Amino acid sequence: MRRLFQTCAAIIGIIVAFIILAPRTAGAHAWSISSLTLQTQGDALVEDLLLDGATLATLLHLDQNGNGLLESTEAEAGRRALLTYLEPKLRIETDRGTCILQSMTAYAVEGERLHLARSRTCPAAWNRLRVVNEAFQEDAGGHTFLGTFHVDQTTTGHVFRPTTAEIALARRPSSDGRSEGDGHPESDRPAPSGFGSLVAQGIEHILTGYDHLAFVISLVLVVTGLRELGLVITSFTLAHSITLALGALDLVSPPARLIEATICVTILFVALENAVLARRGTARIAPPGSSAGITPVAPSLRWRPAMTFGFGLVHGFGFSNQLRELGLRSHGLVKTLVAFNLGVEIGQLMVVLPLFFALGWFIKWFSRPLEAKRRIVLSTSGVVAALALVWLTERCADVRIFSFG
Repeated sequence: MRRLFQTCAAIIGIIVAFIILAPRTAGAHAWSISSLTLQTQGDALVEDLLLDGATLATLLHLDQNGNGLLESTEAEAGRRALLTYLEPKLRIETDRGTCILQSMTAYAVEGERLHLARSRTCPAAWNRLRVVNEAFQEDAGGHTFLGTFHVDQTTTGHVFRPTTAEIALARRPSSDGRSEGDGHPESDRPAPSGFGSLVAQGIEHILTGYDHLAFVISLVLVVTGLRELGLVITSFTLAHSITLALGALDLVSPPARLIEATICVTILFVALENAVLARRGTARIAPPGSSAGITPVAPSLRWRPAMTFGFGLVHGFGFSNQLRELGLRSHGLVKTLVAFNLGVEIGQLMVVLPLFFALGWFIKWFSRPLEAKRRIVLSTSGVVAALALVWLTERCADVRIFSFG
């Protein structure tokens, strides 16, 4: 075990040195995030965009000095290209016609993002609103586009992805059950995408967040029963939530590249530790009536909840580093984060619980269940460790080897 700790410490040291010495290359970065805020002013709309600078620099070839960032001079030189790109990608229509762009009130680089504010005029007395946002969907590295919509007295959140590139909104209904505007019955209005929709988006996020899933699956492989499973998952959830809040509020701001690379190290460590425990420990079948029918491949894993808490702090920063600059000035963002994080935890349980019980049931079918459990842990850990090394290479060198992760 001491050798395992020494190996991982050496890997972390190499990562830190690489991040300090290696230049950043151009390219779309994992976990890149942009946001759109839309506010009604009578029949008109005020549109506020915070666009990820690195993604803009790559997709629109604006990075003239090759540093992987969007600078003010580059943004100004690429203004026409950006507006031309956005025109067909971001479309806003009402039930009475299209909302037309009128004026631009802001265009400036703020940190790692480009702030773009515009106004739109819409046909009079509109009732329903349809927003289509397909910007940055060609980013193979994955891009999250958050939306916040203030329609009359109602605030709605949404996450734009290739499968959810459109949202339908409606004006607040009056006391007689009809929407303010043209008097259509409330039953004709499309349901807005609010808290429940953001929870669903969080579930989708975790089910397609393969690095996070690899870490959680590795944790589950060697737990002893429901009590230990609860301790491990609770430790991870609590830690993840703490650093998500600290990072989003800009109270703690560790370097994003270091965090993303360290996430891969946590996955690699747990996978290697599982393999060592499987080779040294002894698996056994629990007595009948046990919660899952299995005990861990190692005699003791008392340190695993504490280790999971520490690693969970790192994973929480991985998401918060990108959320921090999304304009906490935007009303309703706290609700968006709470709903989305709740969805992440639900999605996590959707994976963890079936896997936990399925593994206990599956090994009972073998004539040598102890050996079957050991082989499952070893083979799964090998795959996870290999994936972690690939993701570590991608995040340190800014290259894309897989289309996921």
